Amino acid sequence: MTLALNAVLSLFVALILTGLVRRYALSRAVLDLPNARSLHAVPVPRGGGLALLPPVLLAALAETLSRGEGLRTTLVFIGGTGLLALLGWSDDQRPLSAKARFALQFCILGLCLYALWWAPASPFGLACGLCLPVMVWFVNLYNFMDGSDGLAGSQALAGGLGVALLGTLEGMPGIALTGAALAGASAGFLYWNWSPAKIFMGDVGSYFLGGAFALLLLRAGLAGSTPWPWLLLFVPFVTDATCTLLWRMARGERFWQAHREHAYQRLILRGCSHQQVALGCLLLNLMVLPIAWLAWHRPAAGPGLTFAVYALAVVMWWRVPRQANPAR
Repeated sequence: MTLALNAVLSLFVALILTGLVRRYALSRAVLDLPNARSLHAVPVPRGGGLALLPPVLLAALAETLSRGEGLRTTLVFIGGTGLLALLGWSDDQRPLSAKARFALQFCILGLCLYALWWAPASPFGLACGLCLPVMVWFVNLYNFMDGSDGLAGSQALAGGLGVALLGTLEGMPGIALTGAALAGASAGFLYWNWSPAKIFMGDVGSYFLGGAFALLLLRAGLAGSTPWPWLLLFVPFVTDATCTLLWRMARGERFWQAHREHAYQRLILRGCSHQQVALGCLLLNLMVLPIAWLAWHRPAAGPGLTFAVYALAVVMWWRVPRQANPAR
């Protein structure tokens, strides 16, 4: 199955399933109620990210079965992301404590890491014991950044396209096809999630996407790929989530609690629309794709290019005003 065909099929499946999930959420009153920390003013159904699972996981399994190899790695991917999605769905229905969420995320991803430990040795694989906190952070940064209409979905669309591109360049068809499925499914979900959102992704979607991208990057690393081009695919999310976390920790705040200090939240509070923020981040991602290709094409330049792009992103994050527009 070609990447384009897989992306289109995933788009239509997610488009239909998201509508069905929305009907279920409305019938069961699974709603995201606005509060002092929210950027929306009316209750909105949540849990729409559940629709991302079938097209992505089925595409990954079908590609593996067609090649007749890599079944263990694919089963780890399906099992890990499925368990993370189940955890998120449970959290959407009845919120868990921060300690319980983090503990379960560490357990799930720790099991995935253990199952992949016997992958072919590589410089990245020798350090994979250090990957677990990074993978857990990747899951949570997607969760933290899912607070504006169309933002997480558009970033998953761009990230999936980038993974498909790099997977193709690296000769990793399984990763490339899964990336295409993620991009297509995210596009289908965006029809419902674009501002004004008819349904939110919820923890089920953000946990799934964060885990999926973390495991795909781990697979690429274990196969011998240099990490720099892959890290460039997620500049807006990594920068905003990480800088905001460090800023709140430095100020002695309870960083695990909900807040409105991310750059994307501050932009909306200053008067930008949800569409403008989502489109701006999507444009930034698309502009970085050629740089990611260059980091792959010239590996020696990879660290310098990655540092330069992230340094610029940190400056952009810092420049966003921290005061809300008094008129809002």
